[in-house]
Amino acid sequence: MAKSGGKESENISGKAENAGGKTRIRVDFPIIAGSARIIAISASLQGVQNMPGKHADRASAVRSGNSGVHGLKRLFPGAVLFALLAGSTAAMPPPASAGTHTAAASHDQIASNDGTTLYVQAVGRGSPVVLLAGGPGLNPVYMQPVWEDLARRHRVIVLHQRGTGKSILPVVDAAHLSVDAYVDDLEALRKHLGLQKLVLVGHSWGGMLAMLYLSRQPARVEKLVLLDPGGLDPSFVKPFGENLRAKLTESDLAMLQAGQAAHDPNLELKAKWPGYFYDRDRALATRSGADGAFGQDGVGKFAMPSYFANSETMILALKGAGSVPVILIKGKQDPIDESVATSIATVLPQTEIKLIDECGHLPWLERPKQADEFYGLLHRALE
Repeated sequence: MAKSGGKESENISGKAENAGGKTRIRVDFPIIAGSARIIAISASLQGVQNMPGKHADRASAVRSGNSGVHGLKRLFPGAVLFALLAGSTAAMPPPASAGTHTAAASHDQIASNDGTTLYVQAVGRGSPVVLLAGGPGLNPVYMQPVWEDLARRHRVIVLHQRGTGKSILPVVDAAHLSVDAYVDDLEALRKHLGLQKLVLVGHSWGGMLAMLYLSRQPARVEKLVLLDPGGLDPSFVKPFGENLRAKLTESDLAMLQAGQAAHDPNLELKAKWPGYFYDRDRALATRSGADGAFGQDGVGKFAMPSYFANSETMILALKGAGSVPVILIKGKQDPIDESVATSIATVLPQTEIKLIDECGHLPWLERPKQADEFYGLLHRALE
C-alpha cells in the first residue's frame, strides 16, 4: 500500500513497490508558451462545472441549471473539487458520483529519470487508459468529468504532469521542462504500471504530448485518442489566437486588458474563456472554473519552445511509427482550426477524425447533445 494524504491507498501498479519519491503538493496551471503568448493553448480549464456520471444524469443536470456552483456543490458533497482548485494540500480521491465506479480510486507517486517526483492517481476498473491533460501546465482536475465517465469501463490513470497539480518542480527551467523529460515521465509511468504498451488519451497539449511519445516510443503505444489536440508544429498558433479573439466581446477584451495590466493569469483566462466555446451561455455558466487555475509559473514558457524545436524530428519519426490506431475527436468550432486535424492525418494516415458540430474546445462542457456525442465517440474509440 502507498501512503497518500496521511491515509493508505492502493498502489496503482498493484505491487507493493516504493517509487522513492517525496510528496510535494500544489495546484498548478500555466498557459504561456515561448516568447509569444499562446492564448490558453489548451484552454482546457475547467471541466469541473460539468456533470460526471451517466449521460442522462448529466443532461438532466445541465437542463435544470445545475451547471453552476450550487449544482456542483449538490453533486460533489464536501466541495472536494473546490478544495483542490484552491490549492489544498490534502491528497483527496475524486468525488463519487452516480453511475461511476470510484471504489477503486488510488494515489501514488513515481520518480522520473531526473529525480522529479510525479503524482499519479487512478480511478475505476477495467482496461488501463492514461489520461493526459492540456496546457502545458494545467492541473488535470479540469478533466475530472471525463475520467469519472471513463471509469465506468476503464481503469483511468491520471498523470499530474511535471509542474502541475501535485507534481511540483524544484526549479522551473528549460532542463526540467524539455520534451525529453516529458517522454521520460511517460516511460517511468509505463514501467511503474508494468504495461508493455500504453493507451493514451490526450486533450489539447496532452494530445501533442501523446504524439511526441509515439514518435519516440512507437513500440510502447497501443492506441492514441486525441481530443481537440494542438498541432505538430507552430503553424497553428497564430490562427488559433485569431479564432479565439474573434469570439470575444468588448467586455471580454476589457477584462483581458485588466488581467494583463494586473499580471493576473486567472483573470486573463476568464476573459478568454468564451473563446473556447461554441455556446456562449455554456461558457459563461462555467467561467468560474478559471478561478485559481494557475500554479507554477513558466511551464508553458519552457515546454512549448522545446516541443516546437523538435517538430521536424518528431514529424519524421511519426511517419515511420507504423500503424498504431489514432482516433481524433474534435469540436468543429474549436478555435484550434480543423486544418490541424487534417495535418495530423497527413502525417499519421491511419487517423480517424470525428467532428462534433456546434462544439468548441471542451466538448464535455458544451450543451448536453454535444457532451453526449463526445462521450459516445470517446467510449467507442477505446473499444
